[in-house]
Amino acid sequence: MILLLAVLAGTVYVSLVWLLARNFMVAWICVLVGTCLNFAFGTDAILLGKIHINPLDLLYFCLLPAGIIRLRFQELKLSTLNVLVGGYLFLFGLSAVRGLAAFDITTVGTEGRGLIGEVLALIYFTTIPHDRKIVKKVVIAQIVFSAALVLIACLHYAGFPIGGTVGVTNGQQVIEGGIDRGVPAGAAASIELSMLFAASWVVYRNHSRWLHWLIGVFVAAVVVLQHRTVWVMFVVTLAAAFLIDARITRYLWKIGGAVAILACIVLFSFIGLRTQLVGELQDSATNTNTLQWRIEGWERSFSDDQSPLTVLIGFPIGSGYLRLDSAASGYIDAQPHNEIVNQYLRVGVFGTILLILFTVRPIYIYFREPDSGSLLYPTPASWVLVTIGVIVFGFPYSYSLEIFALVAMANGLIDAADEGALNRSRSLQP
Repeated sequence: MILLLAVLAGTVYVSLVWLLARNFMVAWICVLVGTCLNFAFGTDAILLGKIHINPLDLLYFCLLPAGIIRLRFQELKLSTLNVLVGGYLFLFGLSAVRGLAAFDITTVGTEGRGLIGEVLALIYFTTIPHDRKIVKKVVIAQIVFSAALVLIACLHYAGFPIGGTVGVTNGQQVIEGGIDRGVPAGAAASIELSMLFAASWVVYRNHSRWLHWLIGVFVAAVVVLQHRTVWVMFVVTLAAAFLIDARITRYLWKIGGAVAILACIVLFSFIGLRTQLVGELQDSATNTNTLQWRIEGWERSFSDDQSPLTVLIGFPIGSGYLRLDSAASGYIDAQPHNEIVNQYLRVGVFGTILLILFTVRPIYIYFREPDSGSLLYPTPASWVLVTIGVIVFGFPYSYSLEIFALVAMANGLIDAADEGALNRSRSLQP
């Protein structure tokens, strides 16, 4: 019986891997749906051995071999994209092997989970088919995903046991930092990125009237959810849009003005709501405790026991993030809440530089060759603005797959024109 179940499970697993390897949109939708469920109902997991596994982990376990299969069909050549991806994956693999040699697989697996988003983005999502119709579907799925996140936040504020800054644990809403933000920062960041896609779509493509309203909802959500990092993302991308595409800037200013007027009408009509919301927004805008805690964590993550080797290629995965924390009045083991610092600790200077170059590459190519992003729907400028937003988000947070996958897709699409690789995905079905 056990053997039969093992064969059945193996068959299902192989079938899922092959499906994800052959169909890019199925993989993207699965990532978005799984992430949405995580934001809605938390990350309650099952215990497999000594490792806690949640549904997204199982999806990632399928995406990893699927991405390797997709890479197998790629045209292997010495290109900038392949060097950046291959170099980073080599250093990450080296860090994992060093970790397995020094620690047990449970320790390495638990800590490696926090870095898997970048790895899967590089392995799988750079292989996006060079098909404008597929890119359009990717953007539509992203916008629908963000609309679902707004709905989750609304249901949370309405009192349903769903959403929350940390999520839901054992059916109870979890609030972090004393402020009820509805959904975590990663969800708010996805909403802001979708706002950029949708605005570009309205300005340059055929659109329905509902998209205007949805953009207004996204703008309001970015403000009301009170994630200061996402506020900074909004300001920076709006300033960048002024330099890159003034039409998007003007449109967002109009939408923002309309949202502000409507918000004023609502707040002046409901005094209790006005008092509560204005007070929370004022506290979020002026409270610097979280920023100071993060800066302290970044500084103390650079330990005194570093060697030339760990500076160049990082500490092995599983080494932990033990550091002195003044708020806890002792030592804590927690990630440094900064993508660059986190990467430096695990893949060193070499790996961090490779990932930075990978991240900024779409921006560099866009300014060097503005017509190189013909596959980037709705416009190349929108993908560049999304990349800038992702970079900003990485300063106080580490990347998750659904966010960094957008940068990986931008790299894969812009590579088609920049490297003359229109047939890289010749053997793959979209």
